[in-house]
Amino acid sequence: MASSPSLAVAVVVLLLLALFAAAAADDASCHHDLQLVKIKSWIDGKKDVDYNGMTARFSSYLPEDADQASKTPALFSDPIDCCSSSTSKLSGSVALCVRGTCDFTTKATFAQSAGATATLMINNADELFEMECSNYTRINISIPVVEITKSTGDTLNKLLTSKSKGQSFN
Repeated sequence: MASSPSLAVAVVVLLLLALFAAAAADDASCHHDLQLVKIKSWIDGKKDVDYNGMTARFSSYLPEDADQASKTPALFSDPIDCCSSSTSKLSGSVALCVRGTCDFTTKATFAQSAGATATLMINNADELFEMECSNYTRINISIPVVEITKSTGDTLNKLLTSKSKGQSFN
């Protein structure tokens, strides 16, 4: 999965809660409740498909109300596994990372340090896996981290590499 940098700007992601709002909690924790989320998409400004995802135990909470969230461009990190510093300019974007090679908190930490506003972890199967901390130490991940299925990741890859000028997500 890869995309050219010029097409990556055409993708925007806005994550919405599909279930209940999270209760106030310590953001430097590995004990957040898992929540299902909806990822709505637009192509060239027109509403498209909704995708499902699940938040990580260690990420920041997502806004309960769509009006509280902002649209953000999304692109694949380089390296795509997010296990080291990205050569992609992730600042102000949602980082797309594939599962494997290193733990989820490492991926989120690299994406956050590169300036990503959120991270979408692409699972290696068509199911949502509970993203836990690799150990029980306190972490400081202040961006939302959401897992999506492999088929959703494949779809996003096709959209990012297509000739469409305006893919966005809500």
